[in-house]
Amino acid sequence: MNLIICSHLLPPHLGGVEQYTAAFAKEAARQGHLVSVITTTSDASPIPDVEIRTVRAIPLLKGRFPVIADPWSFSRATEVFRRRTPGLAIVQTRFYPGSLLFALAARTSGWKTVIIEHSSQHLPFPGAQRIADGYEHAISYLLRGTGARFLGVSRAAASWLAHFGIVADGLAPNAIDDNLFCIQPPTKRSAVVLYAGRLIAEKGVDTLMDAFHLFIQKHSDWQLRIAGDGPLKNKITGANVHYLGSLSRDQVLAEMLSCGMFVYPSRYPEGLPTVLLEAGAAAVPVLATPRGGTPELIRDGETGTLVDDITAGSLAQAMSRIAEDGARAYQLGVALRELVRSNYVWSTVVRDVLARYAEPPR
Repeated sequence: MNLIICSHLLPPHLGGVEQYTAAFAKEAARQGHLVSVITTTSDASPIPDVEIRTVRAIPLLKGRFPVIADPWSFSRATEVFRRRTPGLAIVQTRFYPGSLLFALAARTSGWKTVIIEHSSQHLPFPGAQRIADGYEHAISYLLRGTGARFLGVSRAAASWLAHFGIVADGLAPNAIDDNLFCIQPPTKRSAVVLYAGRLIAEKGVDTLMDAFHLFIQKHSDWQLRIAGDGPLKNKITGANVHYLGSLSRDQVLAEMLSCGMFVYPSRYPEGLPTVLLEAGAAAVPVLATPRGGTPELIRDGETGTLVDDITAGSLAQAMSRIAEDGARAYQLGVALRELVRSNYVWSTVVRDVLARYAEPPR
C-alpha cells in the first residue's frame, strides 16, 4: 500500500504523537509498504526506509503549535499525493490548522484519509480556554467536511470525537515495539519510585514530589528518580529526589526494569500514554490517574493501581500500599505486561489499521 502520514511534529521533538508517528511509519515500512511522512519538523530524525518531506512553518506556543506559512514548500511536499497511485493518508492530529490542508490535499488527489485522535477532552489553555474550545469545534467541523474518516488511539479518544459530531470508525491504539518483550523483567526490584515524561504541571509532577515527601516519612529507604524535560525541571529537589535529565527510550526502559514502581499522576487529557505501555513491557507496578485512555490499560486492582483523587496525601497512601505488598505489586506488573503484549504492539496495530482501509481484491 502507498502510505503518507502527515504529522506536524516528529522526533527529536518530544511528545506522544511524535513517537506514535515515527513508530507507525517504521513498522509500516518494515511490513513492505511504501511510506512517506510530511512534517513541519525541520530537524526530524530519520526513520528507516521512510521518505521524510518537510513543510516550513511558524512554531507558535513554544513549538507545540506549528502553523504552515510557506505555500511553496507545502506544494512541493504534498506533490507526492499527485505523483503516487492513491493509497491511504493518515493525518496527525485534529487540532492543527495544517491538518485541514493535508486532508484537502489528500482528498483532491483521490487518497483515502484517516485522522487519528489522541485526546480525550479539550486541550488546556489557561486564560484562553473558551477561545481554544471554539477553535477546536471549528476545525473539527471543517475536517468533517473533507470526508476524512476518524480513529481513536483509545476508546476514550474515540468517544471524545462524538463531542464534535464525529463517529469514529474504530481504534488505532498507541503501541510499542514487539522487541521490548525480549527482555525478561526481574523478580526483585529496587526501592525506587520512577517518573518519566514531560515536566509540566498538567502531568502532576509537582504533586508527585509533594506525595513523595510524605511517603518517605514512613519509607525512608526509597528514592524518587525523575526523567524528562520541561519548565518544572528546576523545581525537582528534596531529600532522596534525583533528577535524571532527558533520557533516551532505552535508558528509560532500563530505569523501569529496576525500579519498584512507576507513578504517572497526570491531569492531562491523555489518549493512551506510550510511557505506560513501556512500563507494561517492563512489568513494573504502575500507579496512575484515570485520565483519558489510561483506565483501559491500568485496570485498578488487575493490572495496576488508579487514584482518582490527585492529591499528595492520596498518592502517598497508594505508594505505601505498593511498597508494603511486594508480592501483590509483582502480580499486577506481570498482568499489565501480558495485557500490553496481547493488545498493544505495533506489528498488530499497523497491520490491522492498514487492512481496514486496503482496497478489496478485484
